[in-house]
Amino acid sequence: MSNAARTSPAGVVPVLGVSDESLVELRAVLAHLGEPAAVAVLLLLGRYAAHAVVGRVLRLGPPVSEDPPPGTTPNPPHRRTT
Repeated sequence: MSNAARTSPAGVVPVLGVSDESLVELRAVLAHLGEPAAVAVLLLLGRYAAHAVVGRVLRLGPPVSEDPPPGTTPNPPHRRTT
């Protein structure tokens, strides 16, 4: 089957550059989960991939809390007891 003639499992959009093995696996996921859940999984994977690409391009580090954990302040305030 040529790439131009290959279609998605729904049969609507041509899929170019996708291997036959990938289409078989995608059809299996569609059969197991159903179309709405399979679309949700693909959107979630796309979201994580997009975030990873943006994070690497911008060289972002992991998120850091602005508040230090309790008991780790370098110089706690001194209280006068007299």
